[in-house]
Amino acid sequence: MGLLPRFRDCFFCSPDGEGLKMQMQIEDETVFATFTLDHKFQGYSNIAHAGIVTGILDETMWWTVFIKTRQLWMTRKMEIELLRPVFCGHVYRVEGRFIGQHDGNVDVSAAIQDLDGRVAARTTGLFRLGRNIPRDAFIEKLDFLDVSSEIREMLLAALQ
Repeated sequence: MGLLPRFRDCFFCSPDGEGLKMQMQIEDETVFATFTLDHKFQGYSNIAHAGIVTGILDETMWWTVFIKTRQLWMTRKMEIELLRPVFCGHVYRVEGRFIGQHDGNVDVSAAIQDLDGRVAARTTGLFRLGRNIPRDAFIEKLDFLDVSSEIREMLLAALQ
């Protein structure tokens, strides 16, 4: 389908600032991104900080849940497995999977893997519907540069 918008105030996906500048994409209802971390995100020599790795997984799960449900959710719980280092300067792919919805919660997962398909980190998460989120302010902060009109219309309709 294509590129998803970036939230201008997000450390992980904003196109501006000192963050990661990740560009989430969707294809066949799968949310993913390909990324290479700069050395400024290392926690140890050439190895990404675990907090950065966790944030990438969280960002991917959030977009996965939003695309599936068309509602704004908040992370409630994450369980993370760091299986091998995520190296700065290497290309990785992160991908989210919607698991299901129950009792007012959403279960989702995400994994980061290298170009050989080896999983470096994975997580499962529990999301709860966001309350009192000012949708107009959220929409105002979305950057739709390079986003198809189809995706833009779908997201804006979901947020109305």
